[in-house]
Amino acid sequence: MSGVADVGEAGRPGFEKGTVSVSGHRHLAGAVDLGNERRQRGPKSLGLVLPDLEALQQPVIVRVPRKGPEYGGLEPGAGPGLIFRTLPIAFGHMPGGTMVGVLFFTLLVFAAWTSAISLIEPAVAYLVENKGLSRIYASVWIGAFTWFVGLGTVLSFNLWKDKTLTIPYVFENLTFFDTLDYLTANIMLPLGGLFIALFAGWVMRKESTSEEINTHPIIFKIWRFLVRFIAPVAVIVVFLKAVGAI
Repeated sequence: MSGVADVGEAGRPGFEKGTVSVSGHRHLAGAVDLGNERRQRGPKSLGLVLPDLEALQQPVIVRVPRKGPEYGGLEPGAGPGLIFRTLPIAFGHMPGGTMVGVLFFTLLVFAAWTSAISLIEPAVAYLVENKGLSRIYASVWIGAFTWFVGLGTVLSFNLWKDKTLTIPYVFENLTFFDTLDYLTANIMLPLGGLFIALFAGWVMRKESTSEEINTHPIIFKIWRFLVRFIAPVAVIVVFLKAVGAI
């Protein structure tokens, strides 16, 4: 996409948080279905990891125009409007932009579908396994609830744009959308990673993790040390920085 300029740094944080969040949920949901057959874990694990390798290339492939009158004065990091306001203008000012734009938004639809499926899978699995609901019934209920809550994010940009929430010492004057974004990206995401590391390193038996990972003893010792001591400290630092404590 040489017809437009490089994306600014302001456009990167949202992508990185969203990618990490969705990827983590997909790995968590997919790992449940890996099964006990060791010979099946390799191909299934690759099926979980390879889409993320493709996603990590997006900051390199996608380029957003710099701010200027010919682009409507839009900033590269225009928040939620980046995809639906800035990128269409960018595609309109590059050779073959119409074809690239159609391809981009088609892939975006599939990305949204697959991400939504992976995000609701843990809740659906819980209802199926613990409440005895059929998978279709559970999926419809979770999907409807998610859609209902999602209406609040849509209304945050029009009817509810002046309705804000403030939690002292945490955040102030955030809309419903911004509140969900702050809680998920800055609190739930790092805490989820912290709890996973603590559970895998300190709660699960060493024999169980060794059997599941099934790797060389030296590599397992390195992994176990990192999960038990390095990962929790690193995640805590990230969490404190995200909430502005450091």
